[in-house]
Amino acid sequence: MSLVGAFFTLSGVGTALAADLKGSISLAPEEVLISGDKPYSGQFDLREQWGDNPQLTLTRLVVTFHFRDNDQWQMKERRGRPEKDGRPLRTVVKSLVGSEAPALEQRYSREVYNIYSNPIEVARLQIGTDRFFAATSRRRLEERHDHGESRSFLGLKPDPETGNKVAAYSVTRRTLVEQWDGYADQFSIRNKILSLDALLDLAEDGVLPFTLDGDGDYLLVGATLDYEGYAYPGFNIAAEEEEEVALHVPLGLLGLIGGGGLFLVRRKTEQRKRHRRETARQKYGERRLAEHLAEQEQRELETAGQTS
Repeated sequence: MSLVGAFFTLSGVGTALAADLKGSISLAPEEVLISGDKPYSGQFDLREQWGDNPQLTLTRLVVTFHFRDNDQWQMKERRGRPEKDGRPLRTVVKSLVGSEAPALEQRYSREVYNIYSNPIEVARLQIGTDRFFAATSRRRLEERHDHGESRSFLGLKPDPETGNKVAAYSVTRRTLVEQWDGYADQFSIRNKILSLDALLDLAEDGVLPFTLDGDGDYLLVGATLDYEGYAYPGFNIAAEEEEEVALHVPLGLLGLIGGGGLFLVRRKTEQRKRHRRETARQKYGERRLAEHLAEQEQRELETAGQTS
């Protein structure tokens, strides 16, 4: 987490201090295998940076998830029938003693196919009410490999020109054809902006859970959450009851904020926090939520100063 810049507001005896908040958190699991039957649940946990009860307002969350297909290609073999290459050819063959004799040679070509397939993998990400999808890309490829020739003796057959019986042979040239037609390689859910519900969920306690499932099976390679917002002064104290907390401002800021080094911040119960969020969502909407919350914090500080 990094704090960049700051602005200060002074009103009566209450003082509000807020700073720009911007940062990211990354997850690098050991390539978790995920499928529709084996969903994966994880979370972005910022409690170590923010504490258990962060005093902040989030204005933007962006997530990116990277996946990889597990490359389980299925292979089927298909053998083609030998195809004649023209008519029999007259040729000459050598005997064991080195003499030459006429012969007939019928040439064939035969292809053997190894066909590889891999079904599409679809990743489905759910964060609260937000849902995003990504899928593997189709890959098509063909390679041909010459596997040489094989010769077989067919016996003695009459020569079409002379009528004499000569040795007849079949010569077959073999070709292996490998074909890939399927879905593979890496794929991603990139730069997806999360909704207001996710902003409020993460700001509540510093934890943002997510779930991954989908069609087929794939590997989770990594994930990143980028966040922006404003941070407010206060201790990270989880309070179930309403309480007043004395907040000491560093001495270096005393001259800037005009005097008092001690003021009271009235903290709300969890129930009242949720009510405040719902009211803000309905009345102001997502675009004005941050501004509204900042104004309400200012009014609370003023009230706390007047009653102290």
